[in-house]
Amino acid sequence: MFWDLIYELASDRGMTVLVTTHYMDEAEHCHEIVLIRSGRLVGCGSPAELKRMLLRRPILSVGCSDPLGALELVAAAPGVRDAALHGMRIHAVVEDAAAASQAIRDALERAGHAVREIAPVSPSLEDVFVAVAEEGGEP
Repeated sequence: MFWDLIYELASDRGMTVLVTTHYMDEAEHCHEIVLIRSGRLVGCGSPAELKRMLLRRPILSVGCSDPLGALELVAAAPGVRDAALHGMRIHAVVEDAAAASQAIRDALERAGHAVREIAPVSPSLEDVFVAVAEEGGEP
């Protein structure tokens, strides 16, 4: 209902509506987004533009038996630049998808984690936000 009201105000009445949120799934509904880190503007544009501009590396979605327990292993795997929980999966920003996929699988299986799937995915706005919000992180 909230987003229906915002859409009505923005399109039917021509109003500009300013929304602040930390929920990137909500921000996906906006026409234009401004990302701020430590009081500084780090990105501005549509969700699609921000994904293209701020996250240029491939992302692997990792499905395994214990995502929370596996997160550190994935983050430490060769070729992984960053890893974060994304629901019940892990999203890993990697240098090379094929090489990192094998390295992640090997690390998880050595530690006894059942790997269900490792597959490339399109970045979400949450992936972009995590990349720019990391202290000293480079998207």
